[in-house]
Amino acid sequence: MTGNVDTTIVPIHAGERNLLRVINAALNQPLFFTVANHKLTVVGADASYLKPFTTKVLMLGPGQTTDVLITGDQPPSRYYMAARAYQSAQNAPFDNTTTTAILEYKSVHHGNHSQHHHSKGVKSKTKPIMPPLPAYNDTNTVTTFSRSFRSPRKVEVPTEIDQSLFFAVGLGLNKCPKNFKSNRCQVLHY
Repeated sequence: MTGNVDTTIVPIHAGERNLLRVINAALNQPLFFTVANHKLTVVGADASYLKPFTTKVLMLGPGQTTDVLITGDQPPSRYYMAARAYQSAQNAPFDNTTTTAILEYKSVHHGNHSQHHHSKGVKSKTKPIMPPLPAYNDTNTVTTFSRSFRSPRKVEVPTEIDQSLFFAVGLGLNKCPKNFKSNRCQVLHY
């Protein structure tokens, strides 16, 4: 992984606080996301502000965006930013690879200021530190993260309802019945 020239490098200066917008661009797969040795302060999700909370791991549903603050408060080095699938369904196939980018310190913090020139930064040959990721089926981490979402202010919810609607949406993985023509079914490859 460290020899891959296609790995994205995200620069950060020591002492600096950056806003990251983390986007799950996967079509059907929730993802865990973390940065080695760094805390993430969640400040928004899907274009809505939240009451900020700090976490080590994000969980993003497909298409979800999460805005987080990250501070360059670690020893100058290179740290992997890593994401991998969350999958709680048993015996369902899924892509369990881990994708990475590298958070790379570009300056060294000295007292109340940082020196912002690369010669004092981290050597690009330094092997990045890999973060621990939750198990692919770690529902407790998902639940803890989801329960941390709060509105920054009191929200008035309507108490009188004109219509009650119930929607149930499901995705089943069933083999095509033998009496169906092939163009009526999607081919599943196992």
